[in-house]
Amino acid sequence: MKLAPITFSTMKPNFTAINSLAEARRMNSLFLASEGIDTAVFEDPLGQKARAKNALATALDRDWLGKNSRRWNICEFGCGMGLSTKAIKDMFEYHNITAIDNDPEFAKDFPSEISIYGGENTLLFKNVDGIEFLNDGKRKFNLVMASMLAPEIEPAEILKAVPNSLLDGGNFLTYSDSGTIRILKEYLDENGIKYNSFNQPEFDTKGVVVSKEELLKL
Repeated sequence: MKLAPITFSTMKPNFTAINSLAEARRMNSLFLASEGIDTAVFEDPLGQKARAKNALATALDRDWLGKNSRRWNICEFGCGMGLSTKAIKDMFEYHNITAIDNDPEFAKDFPSEISIYGGENTLLFKNVDGIEFLNDGKRKFNLVMASMLAPEIEPAEILKAVPNSLLDGGNFLTYSDSGTIRILKEYLDENGIKYNSFNQPEFDTKGVVVSKEELLKL
């Protein structure tokens, strides 16, 4: 469904025109995330914000992520509509977030890169193949976070790609359904990789945190 190009006067100047309903939904959701605004228009039936917040709080409380720097450079792998992006933003006072996704539903209409906001903190959305982006390693992060890792992604594929985009001392945090995380943990165990794991019983999900140092052993 095509819409006439529109712009939102409340958005930052670096927004481009919106040319489709899918693009409008994504951009508006990420804009709301950047502003810290909740709205019933974008429902969260799977509790994505709560899952992301819980996973980050667990890892931070247990000191699994360390204190890499005052400002966190974070990559969210598979940001979807930006619901978990809001939770990530709210957990770090000083942050530069790069949210990436390659959803075919949006690929034909959505710009390949767009800056949601800038200044002291930044939020950048990139419509790219996530594995290729991480392998490229041109941008470095303290944390790469995969929200609800898709079961079709091969563990070796993402685990070998992540360290290319991590700063020294950086970590990979992912959480998903129990079956997907079990496959991931089995792969890590088979290769003698050390990691920390956690459960989210209220969401029926589990997660792991792996350091760059360990991932480089793969």
